[in-house]
Amino acid sequence: MSTNAPEEGALRIGLLDFEPIRIAGLEDVLGELPHLQAVPTTLEVAMEDESLPLILVGLRDPLDSFETLARLKARRPAVKLILMGAEANEETIISAIAAGAKGYLEETVTPAQVTHCIEVVQSGSIWAPRKVLSKFVDRMLHTTEKRVLRHHFTFTEREQEVLRLLVAARSNREIAQSLGIEERTVKAYVGRLMRKVGVQNRIALSIHAASRVFGLEE
Repeated sequence: MSTNAPEEGALRIGLLDFEPIRIAGLEDVLGELPHLQAVPTTLEVAMEDESLPLILVGLRDPLDSFETLARLKARRPAVKLILMGAEANEETIISAIAAGAKGYLEETVTPAQVTHCIEVVQSGSIWAPRKVLSKFVDRMLHTTEKRVLRHHFTFTEREQEVLRLLVAARSNREIAQSLGIEERTVKAYVGRLMRKVGVQNRIALSIHAASRVFGLEE
């Protein structure tokens, strides 16, 4: 066990929905770095505790975990969430991001990967297993390319701004706050974009935006 005491102003990281043995392991890993402090918590506390800007959530039942992510983001839009679990298929990852996660960690990751993920997410980026995201992007690019060629559509500057924030897993409320517009206006943009692209949900729209707006190539 680490004997390092967290320094003043250390980043407090909530640990939610983990088994006791996993909590002990994460406390040990994070305790090696004095600028990080692990704080076991409950959903009720996490939804109110603004002193926990980043929360690691253990993946048990996917639907329950995604609901937990969504509830946390609805109550605390600025909180950064990382999901950690054994499942690492692309559907689980994109569903986690759609529910509000900014990162996904497999349970087999090393301590260094855990701390690196925290740093990446805290800086404002998204973290997920590279091998899974690579397969995911490759698979979705093929279907997206066909759709783009068929419709020959373009995005306005505002639509691109909304898409960029959508890819960053921002909620409608967060997008509205970032762009200085009403939340209902964001909903209208998202609906218009889904019709323009020819998809039925936000997840599919995010997939399209990741390839087209950010210029991903094979």
